[in-house]
Amino acid sequence: MISFNHPEPSRKHPPTFPVFLPFQGCPGRCIYCSQNLQTGQPSQSLSARLKNLADDLEARKKRHLPPIGLGFFGGTFTAIPREWMLRFLDVGLTYKKQGVISHIRCSTRPDAITPDMLQILARAGLDMVELGIQSFDQDILDRALRHCDQKTALAACTMIQEAGLELGLQMLPGLPGHNWQTWQEDIRTCCTIRPQIIRLYPCLVLEGTVLASWFRQGTYIPLDMEETLFQLAWAIRQLWSHGIAVIRIGLTPEPLLLDNVLAGPWHPSLGNMVRSRALAEIIEEQVHRLGHPPRSLKVPTRYSGELWGYRKGNETRLARAGITRTMVQYTPNPFFTLQ
Repeated sequence: MISFNHPEPSRKHPPTFPVFLPFQGCPGRCIYCSQNLQTGQPSQSLSARLKNLADDLEARKKRHLPPIGLGFFGGTFTAIPREWMLRFLDVGLTYKKQGVISHIRCSTRPDAITPDMLQILARAGLDMVELGIQSFDQDILDRALRHCDQKTALAACTMIQEAGLELGLQMLPGLPGHNWQTWQEDIRTCCTIRPQIIRLYPCLVLEGTVLASWFRQGTYIPLDMEETLFQLAWAIRQLWSHGIAVIRIGLTPEPLLLDNVLAGPWHPSLGNMVRSRALAEIIEEQVHRLGHPPRSLKVPTRYSGELWGYRKGNETRLARAGITRTMVQYTPNPFFTLQ
């Protein structure tokens, strides 16, 4: 008999209330980027966004809802005018002190922070900085028009950690120049850095982007779904083994986004598909350790939706390992038991 735990680290933070600031503070536009489509949010003035935020948080307060995280996404938060950056954080901190908000984060570029700025952000109530890294490979960064080099990206990670802030990374596999080798190196670098959280956004071809033109010209071919599942399942297992929580896989299915995806590994259940594949690989390895054909498998109830996979995608794979539906039992235990 073998007992084993799922390797995914626990998530410490509550769900995040997102405030989207499409393109705000961005010095240019990357070849893949269409923030209004990705966020489902039209362009809006900073003053309007700020008022909406204050109104939304006041409404949560009046309804006595449980504390929630607050996140500033969709642009380069630390590159918007400092006055506005601090005004947004001041609203967040006000409601944080009142128990409406429990955690505040922002997303930004590696070249849009300094040690002094990070100290200001920490004093203003910020808890986490998420960096849009996309890749640590210089050739990929150059092709994507990120105008940011590997050295700057690595230095930004160190600055955030030394400032006592939590670090999040956002990676984008499938960009032009991406291959299995560069992806392995990117994930190994992430594991060395050890951020608290990471988001994995496989590259999609969105209408109105430079990448859309390259796709139509036949000079860019996105990752197919099978390769995406293979690479992401490998990646999350590596990240989990280093205590890094993967909090998002794939873009949120906003209606505006779905109407403008031209190509790429899009699926509304991509996260579940990746996690299911990783779980099947883990069970296969444990069956090998068992040393004889399995007779039963007890599974924590919380993983019942991942065991067999999207549309029973794991069924054949697990059957080859000797796991059939009749031998599976779901239990309230936090660990798996194989015998």
